[in-house]
Amino acid sequence: MKAYVVFAILLFVPSLASANDIPPIKAGLWSIQTVTDGKKTDTIKQCMNQEVFGKLLVSSQKMMGGACEDVKIVNNGGVYSTTISCRIMGSQMTSVADVKGDFKTSYTATSKTTMVPPIMGMGNSSQTSTASYLGECGDDMKLGDMIMADGKKMNSLQMMESMPNIGDMMKNMPDMSQMQQLQQQLQQQMQGG
Repeated sequence: MKAYVVFAILLFVPSLASANDIPPIKAGLWSIQTVTDGKKTDTIKQCMNQEVFGKLLVSSQKMMGGACEDVKIVNNGGVYSTTISCRIMGSQMTSVADVKGDFKTSYTATSKTTMVPPIMGMGNSSQTSTASYLGECGDDMKLGDMIMADGKKMNSLQMMESMPNIGDMMKNMPDMSQMQQLQQQLQQQMQGG
């Protein structure tokens, strides 16, 4: 269950002051390879421009709802950095992310996420996404389209717009110690004690 890592990356820029705060990504088709905790995922291809890049980053804030504090991006000499703090299932998730590159031929996004206390044994995670510019988007593609490794195509903007407010759901879930207490009580009742 690496969902919190995905949220951390998606939350890279939850509240942007202006288009100047968004990395100046070149419009076109990008190949993106991600490594999470040392394990590679399939490479995806995504058709995007600066506006889509910003929408994807901002729309993730909607998905996390009130579980996260408002964060702004900081541009430190071409390295776009942010720290995100969210309260999820009684744990404090903190993710520090940096995105750097020329944004014309490549960029790299790295994040380190901690959960205190850990959720289901997961306390620390790291993720690196490396993107390379491939050229123009195909004639059969529209901005936001992603091509998965198996060739299936989906539109990331539509997918993000249809996501429920996961943050409120997670924020309102009992924390792990409460869940463990409930499980112990249930086990005792089932054993007749």
